Amino acid sequence: MKDFFKMTFASCLGVILASGVVLILFFTFLTATVSGIASSLQGEPKSKPTLNNGSVLLLDMEGPLSDQYVVDYFDFLANKGNQTNFALPQILRAIEGAKENPKIEAIVLRLEKCQMGFATAHQLRSALEEFKQSGKKIYAYSDMYYGYGNYYVSSLADKIYASPKATLGITGLSSTVLFQRGFLEKLGVKMEVYKVGTFKGAVEPYVLDKLSDANRMQIQTYLDGLWEGTMAQIATNRNISTGTIQAYADSAVFMKGIENALERGLIDSLVYDTDIDRVLARDILGDESADLNTLRVNELLRHEKKGGGGNIAILYAEGNIVDTEPEDNPFAMTDNQIDPRIARQLAELADDDDVDAVVFRINSGGGSARMSELIAREVVKLKERKPIVVSMGDYAASGGYYIASNADKILADPYTLTGSIGIFGLIPNFTGTANKLALTHDTVKTAEMADLLDPLRPSTPQEKAVMQEMIEEGYDEFLTRVSEGRDMTKAQVDSVAQGRVWLGSAALELGLVDQLGGLQDAVVEAARLAELDEYRVTDYTLAKSWSEMFFGINLSETIKTLTLSPEEKVMKAVNQMTKNMSGIQAVPPYPLTNIQMDAPRTVYHLD
Repeated sequence: MKDFFKMTFASCLGVILASGVVLILFFTFLTATVSGIASSLQGEPKSKPTLNNGSVLLLDMEGPLSDQYVVDYFDFLANKGNQTNFALPQILRAIEGAKENPKIEAIVLRLEKCQMGFATAHQLRSALEEFKQSGKKIYAYSDMYYGYGNYYVSSLADKIYASPKATLGITGLSSTVLFQRGFLEKLGVKMEVYKVGTFKGAVEPYVLDKLSDANRMQIQTYLDGLWEGTMAQIATNRNISTGTIQAYADSAVFMKGIENALERGLIDSLVYDTDIDRVLARDILGDESADLNTLRVNELLRHEKKGGGGNIAILYAEGNIVDTEPEDNPFAMTDNQIDPRIARQLAELADDDDVDAVVFRINSGGGSARMSELIAREVVKLKERKPIVVSMGDYAASGGYYIASNADKILADPYTLTGSIGIFGLIPNFTGTANKLALTHDTVKTAEMADLLDPLRPSTPQEKAVMQEMIEEGYDEFLTRVSEGRDMTKAQVDSVAQGRVWLGSAALELGLVDQLGGLQDAVVEAARLAELDEYRVTDYTLAKSWSEMFFGINLSETIKTLTLSPEEKVMKAVNQMTKNMSGIQAVPPYPLTNIQMDAPRTVYHLD
């Protein structure tokens, strides 16, 4: 028997040791694989480009251009060989470095695969204008498609080239709101709405069939400001009239061929893709047979000099404001969001003696009123210890403005969508749905309003009064926050609030922001407030797990969704709608993703 136990123990020990070896080998292989993929992604080819005299900075980004770098670890499968997506701060630093570096001769723009919001486009354009003012040249080319956003940036180039088969899709701007009241009625769902603010139109799709006059007016005003401002800048750079651009958009002449853009002075010359390198070599180096030495953003940043002195931290807050953090799951994946981690990060920066000032970069249309208040409170506490400057990106509206309002200084781009000071609450009532399905329910309770949020019955007049009172108290708290932060009376804030959105340029006139400028301007202002002559800049972003970065999808949720029955999928959709829209919200009056700035054949959104 003893021998039996010895042999059994030895066998088990052998299995355990063998399993351990296998696991070690597996994770060694996995680490090597991930490292290889990561180095491939980071754009580090076997022979790194060198910075020589006559070099060119190539901006050929792909995908949405945002404040934070989005990792795609599977780029290497497409044999791209080079990193093609960068965060806006990286690009701005590279342009600044190219301006100062005597070895960089010019910048070449190939932005046909890049999408960006208006404020982002304006900041990129402003950096390129400063580059031009140094006496260096900029050239733009597209072999496929100039959308309005990337053409707006490219229009300041010294020469704009396009393929004879390319398209210049300038058709004006439009915003479409999908109304769901009729659809919800067919499902037996009725939304009970509680709001404060004449212009708080986010609830309209659930209770109306078309835009209210107030909401239509504010959307039209916003779009007109974007269109007229960008069109005027394009006209100035191209030495043409705004009427020429307006006529081009009104007649949809882009569909008749790129020659029409050439005739109207919107581009300079037509060049096939196989010839553009030769043409650029002629323009930049004076020799069409020369080879252009091109460097991308990450390759030029390797030569960036690190600053000394003080330390300015940039904290990025991008996405919807939500109450909960991403689920604690090794395979969980979420889009950018603003959650309790941002509040904790602000508290840590306040306590960090190595940080002299903070730039709080906000790109958000708002969300949870509760979380907005928590973050705003941390902004106030940080301001008591060191300067904090807010830099607004494409939008900082509703909750996004709430968390910005108490900073020492607020900077916005002229095209930033901001304001929307107001809140609302939505409670879906599924009584009709239950009736259609012959479902009944009964309730036992110990207090009059114990079932206040019961979705299977309509609210009583008393309950509606309680909900409306809570919304109005929340609005008053919003006014108070802004009043204290902006040194305005509550009446003054209310006069520009009511849920209305404003362009950054208008927000400056109304006292909602302190000055117009981009992220770099905010850094300079933070250094001034902290009395720093020399400083370095440190980026702070919310780290994601290795599995989130590697897989790029929520594997657990994907597997669950694939195994759901049709009925379960419908119920999941209803539950998600209830989860997203119930409770008190501070969001803009209409979706931020529905502003179409390009021709129908290729849709780019303000995302």
